[in-house]
Amino acid sequence: AMGRKYLWLSFQNRLNRLDERNRPVPYYLFNDDINITAICEASDGMIYVGTRDHGLLTLDSNRKVSSVIKAIDVVCIFEDAEHMIWVGSSRNGLYRVGKNRIVNYRSDARDENTLSNDFVRCINQDNRGNYWIGTFHGLNRFDPITERFTRYYHSDTQSNSLGDNSIWCITRDRQGTMWIGSFYGCVNKFNPDYLFDHYYTPGTPG
Repeated sequence: AMGRKYLWLSFQNRLNRLDERNRPVPYYLFNDDINITAICEASDGMIYVGTRDHGLLTLDSNRKVSSVIKAIDVVCIFEDAEHMIWVGSSRNGLYRVGKNRIVNYRSDARDENTLSNDFVRCINQDNRGNYWIGTFHGLNRFDPITERFTRYYHSDTQSNSLGDNSIWCITRDRQGTMWIGSFYGCVNKFNPDYLFDHYYTPGTPG
């Protein structure tokens, strides 16, 4: 994971960072039962460490470890433009981590304005402040004002819909274009400011 100053690397319970000569330097050794799955160095210097089934941990500047979310399998960690931390998990959906409050967003088959799937693989934010969440089944746009999700899926009848429903990664380039990688090797791109209406939403014609 690329931080503010360093590139962070992990192997099982070992957290390393690259020095100025691109050599891995040991930074912290967690307990033997910890398996690191995601790393995010936040803008305030706090290091967020995602683990397999041991939840979300933090490591401060004094290398003191704290538990933020317990007993979840963390897949990804993202810091947004407002310095809020978002966490994707393999079974428990999406988390928003605030200073004094943690919010958990889950999928509900009875409510189409919820997350499409609880296996969250990737998170990003567009230039308008909306969040894009890639899951095992479907792409989601989250409106932070209404706190509602809009789901997007592949459609065999729509040539400009998502190429595949299983989303692996989302990144934003300097022009604001969002690039979306899927499980079967398909790469999608769109600019939320101009091309959003080319995408397919269930229940919406054309």
